[in-house]
Amino acid sequence: MDFEAAFTTELAQFPPELVRGTEVERLVRQRVGQQTFRQAMLDYWGGACAVTGIAIPDVLRASHAKPWAECASDAERLDVFNGFLLSASLDVLFVVS
Repeated sequence: MDFEAAFTTELAQFPPELVRGTEVERLVRQRVGQQTFRQAMLDYWGGACAVTGIAIPDVLRASHAKPWAECASDAERLDVFNGFLLSASLDVLFVVS
């Protein structure tokens, strides 16, 4: 499939009134409190990956042990005991498994 055909097929998935060339308008649901959770995880784990000890904040992710969508309450979503501070590569593997 060539580029233009692939692009046309992709655009056809959206209502025409939302498409502006190669952009589309979307309504986004954003997680509130994620930064608070991340900071709590950084504090709890001493700013280092729970597995490797890597202490570079830019490559660390606050990972939920029980997925955000499956939490019974907002408190559970933001609970420091519902997560691990992981390097980005381990976080990806943690989510996939």
